[in-house]
Amino acid sequence: MVSGISSSLELDDTKAHRAIADLKAKQIERDIANDLFDSTLEKYRAAYQKGSQKGSVTIFLKYRKQKAKSLRARSIQKYDYTLNQLREFCADVPMSAEKAEAFKEWLSRQMEPITLKQRISLLKSAWEWAIANKLATENPWAEVLKQVKVAPKQRPKPFTKDERQRIIATFRQNRYYAY
Repeated sequence: MVSGISSSLELDDTKAHRAIADLKAKQIERDIANDLFDSTLEKYRAAYQKGSQKGSVTIFLKYRKQKAKSLRARSIQKYDYTLNQLREFCADVPMSAEKAEAFKEWLSRQMEPITLKQRISLLKSAWEWAIANKLATENPWAEVLKQVKVAPKQRPKPFTKDERQRIIATFRQNRYYAY
């Protein structure tokens, strides 16, 4: 039973780590007896477990693998492109808000705003998934996505006002279309 606890603590099965597991088990037993048990188990996690965030490439790679089950090949290419850009920019280190901002600036020099917004949206979704799966504790992409502004799509204006007036005048003068 103790080795099961030490494995859930993400520690190797050594004598010292078993002692740590025993202390955690006793703490949990005490809290249950005193009606102080934390069912989320956050209270019992060590500092190294609470702050452990996976690298950005690892997170996105796992997310891509999960999404690949339900996406078309063209969509997977977008994920792959984003993954390659992420690898090139920051390797596999945890993502912070500052790094996310720098990544956005770096990407903005390489692509149009609409494409940039799509890529940052993919990253934001990946981190939301990572938070739900306890691979990350915060989403650095949420604020970055808000900063990406895409110009509204302009409706085509094929003719100027003067051109429209001349077209209408021509129709009025034509014997077949004057009615």
